[in-house]
Formats: sequence, C-alpha cells, structure tokens
Amino acid sequence: MLSGNGRCERLFILIFLISIFMMNKFYKISLSFLFLLCAAGVKAESKLIKVTSSDTQMTFSYLPNGMVDRAILTTQDVGPMGKTVFTFTYESDRVIENVVETVLGDEMHQRRTSVIKDGLITEETLETEEDGMDMVGGVVQYEKQKTYRYKYDTRQRMTEVTAIDNENTEVHYSFTWQGDNITKVTITVNGNYAGYIDYGYYDVSANKHLTMLYCPVVIVCSYGGMIPYGQIQAGNYGVPPVGLLREISFRVDNTYADKLDIAADDISLSYENGADGLVRNIRQTEGAELDVISLEWDVTSGIRHYAERVIDGEAAYYDLGGRKLPQRGHGLTIVKGADGKTKKVLNR
Repeated sequence: MLSGNGRCERLFILIFLISIFMMNKFYKISLSFLFLLCAAGVKAESKLIKVTSSDTQMTFSYLPNGMVDRAILTTQDVGPMGKTVFTFTYESDRVIENVVETVLGDEMHQRRTSVIKDGLITEETLETEEDGMDMVGGVVQYEKQKTYRYKYDTRQRMTEVTAIDNENTEVHYSFTWQGDNITKVTITVNGNYAGYIDYGYYDVSANKHLTMLYCPVVIVCSYGGMIPYGQIQAGNYGVPPVGLLREISFRVDNTYADKLDIAADDISLSYENGADGLVRNIRQTEGAELDVISLEWDVTSGIRHYAERVIDGEAAYYDLGGRKLPQRGHGLTIVKGADGKTKKVLNR
C-alpha cells in the first residue's frame, strides 16, 4: 500500500507526463526544468558538516554534486592549536588532494594524487613537502613518500592494496568479504606474514558519510594524517562496505609495526541516534580510552549548501556536476570566488 507521500508523488509524475504531451515546446522546456528542480529538492540528503571529539574538530563542505570539497581539522592537545586543511579537486581521470598543516605559523604541505580508471582508483602517489627545500617561484617542492596500487573484483569490490615506500618496502593488504562487508584484512610485508585486522559490524546500514570516518580503506590508506575523505565519499574505491562498524581488532606482528600506518589498539564503537534517525554521538573505546564524538548534519541540497559560501577575487569554474573547468564554459557554469562564494552564470 502506498503512503500519502507515495500517492502524491505518482500523481505529480502522471500530471507531469500528460502536460508534456499537451504543451508546446517552450512550456515543455519550462515545466521540465521545474520538475528537475522539484526532484532535486526531494532528493536532498543529510550531509555531515561537523565532527567534534575531546581534542579535535573536523568540518566538511561540499560541491554542488554532493562530493566533499574541503575538510578542516583543528586540534587542541597539550601543545598549541593546530589546523589542517584538506582540499579535493575532481577531474575525469584523477582526484588531487592537497593537505596543508599549520602549527605556530609554520606550514607543511602534502599531496595525494589518485589515478582513476572507469570510476575506480587504480593507483595513488603520496608526496610531502621536500624537507629543507624552499618554494621555487611560489610553488611547493614535493618528494614522493609512498605509492598505493589497488585491485578489484568483477563486482567492483576492493580486494588488494599494495603500498610501496621510498625504501621499496612492499606492504600488501588482502581483503576478505563476507556478503556486503569487509571482515578481514590480511597483511604481508615483503612477502612475510605480518598479521591481520578483523572488522565486526552492527546489522544496520551505514550512512555514506560515516564511511568517510570508519571504514577498512581509511585505516589501510591513511598516511601521515593524509586521509582520503573525498575519494571515499565519492565512491572511487569501489563498492564500500554497507554495515555500520562495531569493532576493529588489530593482530599485527610487532616486528613490522614501524612499516604499517595503522593503529595498534583495538577499537569498539557504539552509536546514539537523534530523533531524525541520524547518528548524533559515537562512543569510541580505543584500548582503555573512551572518547565521545559528536556529529552535526545539514539537510539541504548540494547546490543550496554550496551557494551559501561567498564571491570575489580570483575565480574557479565548475560544471553542474561539480567538475572543475579550466575556464568559464558555455551554458550554465558555477563560479567560485577566492573567498569561497559561488554563483551560477549563463554563458551563451
């Protein structure tokens, strides 16, 4: 039986289709555009905009197509306040993630370049600012730290990750899937067995934004604080696990601990939902430490959320799918100013 909303939606679609056949071309185009705008409103999703723990805060902003545009991490440990800014640029064949960490006025730059084929990341290069090297012509000089290579099965599920560092140490991660979830990652270092990671799940589907924070790919592929939020949220690592993570168990040989970019203490997770059904708090126990992490959400369409940000100065241009353009294109283009403000411009 259809709900009231379901009956209304079907009635609206029927009226729309009848009208299309009865109206002239101008009104067909106008009504089609109105219908698309209404559909965009109906499909508005809940976006994760802030994550706060005992000593850190992360905020996220989004492109018109809903993909992560920027993440800002601020920390307040025993030492001074630190700030890390992640920005993501999406192209047809790659994603470029730039990370700038600032502590006491000093900046450190990192860059992650993800090569995409048929919508999947096949290889990534991770670079850090070259130690002791000044900028050349205002351009940061980088040196490569690590290369990741990925394999997938016919269902586009990630099955293998190989990480190679500057010393040619090769760390291989093999993924075990049970149903729609990754339950185990087996690790070898230069061909030698180094241990495994186990994952347990609640019998509940995870919001894709939670997958940015807790997922096997995050744990395996994070390096030096360079976390691929945008690539994960965009689905470029293939089909993500659908379950909500309950626990992560690390069983790693200490002999190889310095070769792996993963945690050592087991982690357990529990979640508290708000009245709207969205996760509002996460209780994370890591070893003997408990941290309560709060989440804030924004229910809005991607275009409306993005358009609230500002315009002036040097501009960047995007198509309606959120892909960056080298210059303002023909037709409807989204223009973003240096201060972040956006507007839509029609070029004929």
